[in-house]
Amino acid sequence: MTSEHLLPELDVGVELVERAISYTRLRLDDVTDADLDNPTPCAEWWLRDLLEHMADGLDAFIEASGGRIAVGLPGTVTGSDPEDLKARACALLDAWVEPPVELVTLGARSVLPSGLLLATAALEIGVHGWDVGMAVGRPEPLPADFAADLLELTQVVVDPRDRPSRFGPQKATSPSDDPSARLVTFLGRGS
Repeated sequence: MTSEHLLPELDVGVELVERAISYTRLRLDDVTDADLDNPTPCAEWWLRDLLEHMADGLDAFIEASGGRIAVGLPGTVTGSDPEDLKARACALLDAWVEPPVELVTLGARSVLPSGLLLATAALEIGVHGWDVGMAVGRPEPLPADFAADLLELTQVVVDPRDRPSRFGPQKATSPSDDPSARLVTFLGRGS
């Protein structure tokens, strides 16, 4: 079964991205300049690095609303200001308000359904919000229903080949863990 066949069963779209942004904006409210050199749950990443990565990701998801993401172009450091990230997140939602494109071209050869791209955006924004909360010492689990939706999306979005480059090894989990704990441990974070 291909990912395209799974997508209609999943709650993907702008609404899911909006839920991710709502959660992450609250985590960004806790960031101070003194926190930028704090470690994150991602090995060898500091909060400043994570915020710059988040800015790059938001820019790419905004660009995707036009049906194409240029891949492989030299990147620029986009900054780590939490207020700027919040503004970019609003711009992302604005960019996808119009009826979305059906397919997004990545670089010269890859094409993704826009639903899969939005699912990836929701997963990345939401989990990085959790990372931010951990880095500033204010851990807050993702809301259970939202985490359950993201956990379901990982079956489509996260491929075993993504480990260890994009995600760490899956951590141990317990059946009694809430959906947020199961999500972050699946992605190589948490205990």
